[in-house]
Amino acid sequence: MLGLDRGLHHERTKPSDISTNMHKANLLRLVIETLDPLPADRKCFRVVNGVLVERTVKDVLPTLKTNSDGLKQVLEDMLKQYKSKQ
Repeated sequence: MLGLDRGLHHERTKPSDISTNMHKANLLRLVIETLDPLPADRKCFRVVNGVLVERTVKDVLPTLKTNSDGLKQVLEDMLKQYKSKQ
């Protein structure tokens, strides 16, 4: 019975995991769209391991784009996996 409960719980949490990651992807997209037109030497701030650090747009933007691309790939994989289980 415990194995069945885990399976049902897994099916219930999957859409919420997808939704959470979609929300994160949208937030990343908004930040990228906001920073993209700014001068590369403009000061910005980022939280790294719980610490607020000062950086420039040229330092932060490539990392944000890499994170966004990775998250999009994870989302695609999650959606494929979820659809295959239905």
